[in-house]
Amino acid sequence: MQINKLKKQAEAVMPAINQEGCHVVQDNLTRRFLLSSLALNTRRSRSFYHTDEEAFREFLCHAREAVKNDRLFALAASVYLSRKGRRLAPVITLTEAAMAGELNEEQREQLKRAMQPVFSDRPDKILTSLAHFQNERGASFKTLPPFYKRSLGRTLAGFKPLTLKKSRAERRMVSLADAIKALRPKPLNQEMAGFYRAVIERSKAAKLEATEHVTAILSSTDLTWQEKEKVLRDSIETMPLKALILNIRQYAEMEGDVQKRLQKRFGNLLASFDDEKVQKIFNICDLFIPKEALVSENLIATVNRILSKAVKKYAYAFDASKHYTVLQDLSGSMYGGGCFSVSNPRIADSARMLAVLYSLVPAENIRVICFDTKQIELSNDFGAIAHNNSNNPLELFDCFYRLMGESLQETFCGNTSIVDTYIRTVTGKEDIVILNTDEITWADNRPVEAIQQHIRRLKATTDTVILNVAYTDGKVLADKKVIRIAGLDRFSFEMMGIFQGDISKIRQEIISSFIG
Repeated sequence: MQINKLKKQAEAVMPAINQEGCHVVQDNLTRRFLLSSLALNTRRSRSFYHTDEEAFREFLCHAREAVKNDRLFALAASVYLSRKGRRLAPVITLTEAAMAGELNEEQREQLKRAMQPVFSDRPDKILTSLAHFQNERGASFKTLPPFYKRSLGRTLAGFKPLTLKKSRAERRMVSLADAIKALRPKPLNQEMAGFYRAVIERSKAAKLEATEHVTAILSSTDLTWQEKEKVLRDSIETMPLKALILNIRQYAEMEGDVQKRLQKRFGNLLASFDDEKVQKIFNICDLFIPKEALVSENLIATVNRILSKAVKKYAYAFDASKHYTVLQDLSGSMYGGGCFSVSNPRIADSARMLAVLYSLVPAENIRVICFDTKQIELSNDFGAIAHNNSNNPLELFDCFYRLMGESLQETFCGNTSIVDTYIRTVTGKEDIVILNTDEITWADNRPVEAIQQHIRRLKATTDTVILNVAYTDGKVLADKKVIRIAGLDRFSFEMMGIFQGDISKIRQEIISSFIG
């Protein structure tokens, strides 16, 4: 395992000073703080190769170093990560900043400025901050810095009852009742005062009813399909975006009026796409939807425009002038043991990744080699698709998906030989290599070690991303030339960009966005 080595590296980082007396950007610490923050996902990460505790401790080591040696960047990065949709890492970083010792007026103002965008969208973030403080200090909440408590209390007072009902956390280390008692939020009216009492007393008035939440209704085992279908029809305008996208196939057979309302909802999403609240909940991978589920040409066009905007969000980190080689595993395990279906997630996620890459980088800078135990270069095939579908991410995804899932299915169906493929095809002239495979070979350290040796032997500067497109949802960082990412989501694209991008430029953009 590489984790202990990463801890030692982070603990050994010292502030660097150049001859003019200015702080030098700490490339290793800055990059690894961002990557470990994006990789932290303890709610879904369950794997034998990287436990929740290891991932958290690795991140915490980097966060403390960042707060100590580059405080402004740590605060700015917390806001940046929160706007990208990360929940845990920004909260822990700001809590660590509050616990770091006596702060001067400027430092307090910077911390309060960072707290508002991080804590204002979800009350459970406040509970997490209090739980981390209690876990690390083992002390009463009274010892929290007063300004920090007041800021959290004001934020908690701004949430509506329905939002708070979803975050009672009665079985967690710190519950909503504990937070109300510790922070004493000032109720906006008598109704809220009564609600706070109900939360503390754990009465029925503070509990979420199934009828108050669309997701709970749709997952209910007590309702018939006809009753759920009525909920789908009635809640198009109010259903959470993620739930709407996940259930979009259910709307494909419904009448024209429903399709018009669906089109309007996605039109509103397109119009408000730059809104911070939308950015926090939006996952680009969710919208790579098969066209047959979208029904109307208008809806397909709207989704394409949303995807085009979403792809451009990664342009700050992906260098379009660099040369990318994609090694696409098409062995039997990528097709579910040889049984192909149109919903195969491994092929679909590979197509999503390629659709984003071809939307960011000119086709002539991308080389695609498909392999199992043999290797066939198919750059012309993928390049021709990209040329015919420029500025059309949904069509790119669909064509790539069908090329790999149908046309190439008979050509590639054997075992996998990652190391042989990498050594035969990577010459060292490549800037970035992206290897799309599955969990069977991804979790094995031997291919990673062989890749590292090959790069050292060539004395190359090539960066390698090993992407496990199966749904294992745990992310592991290897050495500075190889990164392993498990599960494809919006954070995977962020990690790829930060891993191979200009970290000094990325750091400056994050700070500039924060100080405005």
